[in-house]
Order: sequence, then C-alpha cells, then structure tokens
Amino acid sequence: KFVFTFPQDWKTLNQKQGVIAGSQEGDAILQLSISASSSPDAASKAFFDQQGISGQSVGQQTVNGLSGVSGSFTAETQQGMLQGKAVFVAYEGKVFEIIGYSTQEKWPSYDRMINSSMFSFAPLTDQSKLSVQPMRVEIVTTSRSMTLDQFATTFPSPINVQTLAIINQVTENAQIKSG
Repeated sequence: KFVFTFPQDWKTLNQKQGVIAGSQEGDAILQLSISASSSPDAASKAFFDQQGISGQSVGQQTVNGLSGVSGSFTAETQQGMLQGKAVFVAYEGKVFEIIGYSTQEKWPSYDRMINSSMFSFAPLTDQSKLSVQPMRVEIVTTSRSMTLDQFATTFPSPINVQTLAIINQVTENAQIKSG
C-alpha cells in the first residue's frame, strides 16, 4: 500500500527480494527492498557497518511524513569505486531499504534523479487503487466436449478467449474434452 516512482525510462526487474531498476546506459542502479531490521536506525547501521562500505547515515529523515534515516556512501568493488545513497523508511511495521548508486565518475549525473525517486516513497491513498480486488480462478469440469468459444459462453468470465486459451495451455480453436 505504497507508491514509489522509478526514474523514467529505467528498466525494472521485479524479484522476490525486491525491485531493481537500472539506467538505460547500465551505469546506475536503484533498488527497493524490505530490510530484515526492525527500525530505520538499525537498518542504516547494518548497511553502513558492512565491510567495504564507507560513509554514514546523516540521521533522521522524514520521507513523505514517514520516519526514516538516510546517508551517502562509497563502496570499493572489484570493478572500481561506487558512490550512492541509502534511505531506510518505516512503514506499516516494515522497514523499506532504498539503495541507489553508480560509479564515482557518473554519480553526479544521477544523484538528483535517484534522490527524487528515493523520496517519492509514500503511502498509497488513491481509493481507486486501494479498492482493487484480485481476479479469482474457478476450476470447472465440463459435462460434454465443446470448443473453447462454447466453453467461454457456457462459463462466462471477465477474461477473453485468448487469455482463457493461455491459462488452459490450448489453442483458441481447441476442443475441450468432457471432464
């Protein structure tokens, strides 16, 4: 129940452990994930205490009315020095970790854009989005053979025949067997 805006035209990858976005040039990263820590302070300490990370949190930071901590860092990697920013935000009993970085040479050109995205994190208040309900799957056993079109007519659904074919792993002109 939150909103977060990645930089425009960045490619995103939604994974189980978080969402990662990369610049078109592939030289900057922004990651949003949930921290294992119980507070923004603890998450910040855990991040900045990692070996190879230099920097420190700048202390309490409000992010759209939410309690947070932020700080800048550098990190030495086998590919060279990275520079970035980390923001830790408490929301609905979780701590969200937002990390953005690039090479030290490129960081000045990404700093403002990444910072803007980091501080876009906010509670979702749009009722039209909060009231969205998931679609439900119903398993149906047919009593007779029929085409997929006939099936769709007999068992009405909010999805189209093309999607129905994909879900059932058949072609659109398939014959559905009884049972």
